[in-house]
Amino acid sequence: MTTDRVLRLDPKTGKMTEYMLPRSTNIRRVFVDNTTTPPSFWVGNNHGASIVKLEPLD
Repeated sequence: MTTDRVLRLDPKTGKMTEYMLPRSTNIRRVFVDNTTTPPSFWVGNNHGASIVKLEPLD
């Protein structure tokens, strides 16, 4: 229920990439924005009453 990390899987290689969140959160809903290159990942931070946007650099 409480985590400060998000993992991304590359299905072609099976490689996992780990992203640190700014603080621990209770992730319940996520949204992937495919209109950006590379796609952005939005997650609601229920413990901090905020929204976090992850932008991969690769």
